[in-house]
Amino acid sequence: MLTVEAANKVVKLDNMKVYDEIQRFLDKKFLISESKNTRQEYERDIRQFFDYLTKGKKEIQYLTLEDIQLSQDDIEDYQLYLVGLNKYANSTINRKLAPLRELYKRFERKKLVHDISMFSDIKSLKVTDNSYGIFSVEEVYQILDYIKNKPRMKKRMVQYHLIRFAVETRARLEECLTVEWNNFEVREDSVIIHIIAKGNKDFKPRIAKWFYEELLEIKEDGIKKVFNISSKTFHNLMNDIIKHFNFPKERNLVFHSWRKTGASFLFEFTKDIEYTRKALNHSSIVTTQRYIQGVDYGIQGMFSIQKDYDQDLYKKTSHEQLLEAIESLEPAERMRINMKLNEILTEN
Repeated sequence: MLTVEAANKVVKLDNMKVYDEIQRFLDKKFLISESKNTRQEYERDIRQFFDYLTKGKKEIQYLTLEDIQLSQDDIEDYQLYLVGLNKYANSTINRKLAPLRELYKRFERKKLVHDISMFSDIKSLKVTDNSYGIFSVEEVYQILDYIKNKPRMKKRMVQYHLIRFAVETRARLEECLTVEWNNFEVREDSVIIHIIAKGNKDFKPRIAKWFYEELLEIKEDGIKKVFNISSKTFHNLMNDIIKHFNFPKERNLVFHSWRKTGASFLFEFTKDIEYTRKALNHSSIVTTQRYIQGVDYGIQGMFSIQKDYDQDLYKKTSHEQLLEAIESLEPAERMRINMKLNEILTEN
């Protein structure tokens, strides 16, 4: 018969075994993704699940082997519980179950649990299309003018250039806020930015040299980061923009909208979804299709393309020059012009 002291040691070893495996799982996730946010999200999801499983009686550092054993209904019941809270979108609930499935596969390999078949019976919830909205080109310039001329706004020009950078490079907020000056590779006619993107993928957007030189305006002595502000500060700016311009809530405008705006501009400009996929650094073209409403591929963004661009040039050229330009277009572009001409002729 075990003494009380020996029994406590066994319990402590069980606790350490479970908790250590959870920490190793989270550390490995960080090692692969190199994202603190991803690790923190996984840990929150794991803590939330075990709080539910133990009815709020145990934190993960006190879990025993007995605590982590699952019945056939536990995961299904948890999915229904999350739905019943009425606070999570289906896509969020699907995401919350993903780290649990991965963690329990690890538990099974380590022989901490013997049955994880209940996960195979769980189907992902249907996700409705509630994608982020985009800004029009006109709105982008209106917003930039608003920020640039807003008095008493802390780090006004940093936020001004952050928006331009996000549209130009199609980078996510975390990628923008972690980019440093030594990530820029200045070449003769352009500048390449070396970014570690989502999924630990290399992303190398290219910008015009003049765009980079304008960006140097916000460089601070002794500061490595290009955009030396917090994500909270920029989220506050987004709320201010939405309120000032009275953008409807239904448009679902967030920081990611700048990335989608840059992507949509490229697609409108090229009508080439594969080109746009590369510009977004997407692995799957299916993901890119949801955006349309880096490796260096020589792709520049909205601002770089429009430098010294005369929007009224077509009015200043001869008839012969205009015909020559149209003839040089791709068949799809000539078709668009012919369709528009047909509309005008029909109306008249």
